[in-house]
Amino acid sequence: MTARPPILQRFIEAARGVGACVETTSPAALPEVVAGLLPARGLVLVAPEIADLADSLSTRDVEARVALESSQAHESLSRAFRRAVAGVTPTLVAVASSGTVAVGPSGRNGGLLAALPPQHVAIVHERDIRDSLAEALPVVVERSAGSEGEAVLITGPSRTADIEMMSVLGVHGPLRLDIVVVLED
Repeated sequence: MTARPPILQRFIEAARGVGACVETTSPAALPEVVAGLLPARGLVLVAPEIADLADSLSTRDVEARVALESSQAHESLSRAFRRAVAGVTPTLVAVASSGTVAVGPSGRNGGLLAALPPQHVAIVHERDIRDSLAEALPVVVERSAGSEGEAVLITGPSRTADIEMMSVLGVHGPLRLDIVVVLED
């Protein structure tokens, strides 16, 4: 087994440290790995930028649809979001020091794919990992320029604490964050 590059290892450790589940895979095995992370039943919404992944998931008995209003002829997108058990998105960049991923506008749905379903699966390409937020922000700006919507920075599954300092998961976003790192060939 080949040793992981230090920046990749730091990213994986930091992401796991904030509660994300992290898997690594080859480009060819990506659909199988993602399918294995998803619930056995329920609608999975996939960002338009990775529509081919929705097709690959569908061949693996996953009810996967691209999250675009025009592709939801039989069901409104807002209803699909309410039914979705997971959202799958590509990432603009990832930050090794904090385990953060940046998700782009995804077909004008902003961070909805990453925030509304109870599970978010973020696809990170190894080449897109940067050491620090300072190095990652220019990439976010460049890759989201001209897009409608906003980029969202995500560090771990959603959590909040009330005034009694009791941590609660899933109040403002997904209970589960899975990050799949696609390794360079």
